[in-house]
Amino acid sequence: MAAMTIVSKTLFLFLFYFINLMSLATAQPGFVVYYCDHKNGNYTANSTFHTNLNTLLSNLSSNTEIDYGFYNFSNGQNTDKVNVIGMCRGDVKPEACRSCLNNSRVLLTQLCPNQKEAIGWYDECMLRYSNRSIFGIMEGEPLYYIRNNKNATNVDQFNQVVSDLLASLGSRAAAGDSHRKFAAANKKGPGFQTVFAHVQCTPDLSGLKCTQCLFEAISYIPNCCAGKIRARIFKPSCNLRFDTTPYYDPMIDVPPSPTPQAFPSPPSSTTTTFKKGKSKSWPTVIAIIVPIVSFVILLTFICIYLRGKKPREYLESDFEADDEIEPNETLQLDFQTIIDATNNFSDANKLGQGGFGLVYKAWRNWREGTALNIIDPTLNNISRNEIMKCIHIGLLCVQESIANRPTMATVVIMLNSFSLTLPVPSKPAYFMNAGGPSDTRSGESRNNSMQASANEASISAPYPR
Repeated sequence: MAAMTIVSKTLFLFLFYFINLMSLATAQPGFVVYYCDHKNGNYTANSTFHTNLNTLLSNLSSNTEIDYGFYNFSNGQNTDKVNVIGMCRGDVKPEACRSCLNNSRVLLTQLCPNQKEAIGWYDECMLRYSNRSIFGIMEGEPLYYIRNNKNATNVDQFNQVVSDLLASLGSRAAAGDSHRKFAAANKKGPGFQTVFAHVQCTPDLSGLKCTQCLFEAISYIPNCCAGKIRARIFKPSCNLRFDTTPYYDPMIDVPPSPTPQAFPSPPSSTTTTFKKGKSKSWPTVIAIIVPIVSFVILLTFICIYLRGKKPREYLESDFEADDEIEPNETLQLDFQTIIDATNNFSDANKLGQGGFGLVYKAWRNWREGTALNIIDPTLNNISRNEIMKCIHIGLLCVQESIANRPTMATVVIMLNSFSLTLPVPSKPAYFMNAGGPSDTRSGESRNNSMQASANEASISAPYPR
């Protein structure tokens, strides 16, 4: 009898523990994916950093004033400063958003109990915190993807539908405001299938940085998820999903515009079985495009800078129609040509000086709205808009602040986009102000190092400038 009593008590305690465990699991679902950064430092329990983190996370999940699903808060000073970003999918209602973020703050601090930097994704929200600056910075790693292993019918046609849909959504999301950069829609696919998709950036990003983040994510699809009926890609600054089953609120589903794409579609490729990492095709594309783009821009600027002040008859007689410049050879100019181009090195033409020599009229004409004056007449058969676009991009690439200069990946996006609004270029490096040369030079560098992934399967591939 006593033995039966002991067994009954043991069974009761086991069932009680199991029920409580199941209740906790139900109330606190696991992340789709998460990442604890073990390289960015740790904090100790009850430290100032820990207190600041708890304060921010509590405020984030209880804030009822923000109803657009994006939170970016900071608290503390110096090494104890904490930066937090919380973002919900654009179709999620405010109450559901706060509930998702509350689950995130509880679970993420349990999974990453001492790390100063961590990020976790649910289907409906993302929570991220760090001791470094993360606001307005486009970050592509860590990158995770999840896919369904079932293939779509007519894979090639399905891939094209997904590519077109995501490209259209990318343009719409990048055009969003500082509250929301989100777009969702559906498109008819092969075999009576409908493809549902969304893309989203953290709205503290500029439109250009959002475009870059989404373009890199979409470009990764051929390496991981081509032809699959469902896939999700998660990056700190953006995320996307496509599916053959509805998953978002249809009230926000607006069909994509049929206008020409302003957002470049990624190339097709065969699928791989990587679980996490960066695209191997993107560096290859860059390696091919960058030399071509660089040579075209260099050739345009050589014509602009060295010939902008010459008389018209000199321009027409100097280069014959069948003259060619070999792309693999350095352009050689005799001393007399340089004297003529600079009006005998007149100070009136000088704007500044740097490691590659004197800088002449381009920046001044741009500021004065007379950039067309420096276009070589031999380029008359080329679209003025295209030339102005190249000049604009060139000036962005030589800005004094290194942090403001676009990467080569961004330059490629700029050159391929027909409607992307380019930022206004700031003063170029080595530019000479009216009061004399500046005492400060652009010697600061931006930390562009990619963060390591949670496992060793990932390969970091930094982008060239």
